[in-house]
Amino acid sequence: MNTKQVEKEIQELADYICQKEGIEKVNIHLKDLKGCGRSRYRTGYISIPIWTLEYYSIEYTWAYTIHEVCHFITVKKYGCGGHGDTFRTQEQKWLKEFGLFPKRYAKAYYRELKSAAGQVFYKDLGKM
Repeated sequence: MNTKQVEKEIQELADYICQKEGIEKVNIHLKDLKGCGRSRYRTGYISIPIWTLEYYSIEYTWAYTIHEVCHFITVKKYGCGGHGDTFRTQEQKWLKEFGLFPKRYAKAYYRELKSAAGQVFYKDLGKM
């Protein structure tokens, strides 16, 4: 998979969401990270791990990007961080906008991600 093309696509996704939410655009970068992605509020920089593409689907990478952008929305518009109700509402709203439906949350992250037709894009088998 062409990571530069995917990076361009997820940047366009983030730009669209930021514009619709009326917040400053963020900069998206695919990175070779061992752990989770990062949202850096002061610099407007989001790192998305390349492993989201290597081990999962492009839809999972979109969902991961949406998750991180939603952190910016809740901090910039609502003054709250973390994975609380405001965050969850924003995340579910934007996932749905792109035809992605989270199922069964575990703490901050969904354990399953499906399409409206029921196609599974991600399933956490280790913690079911």
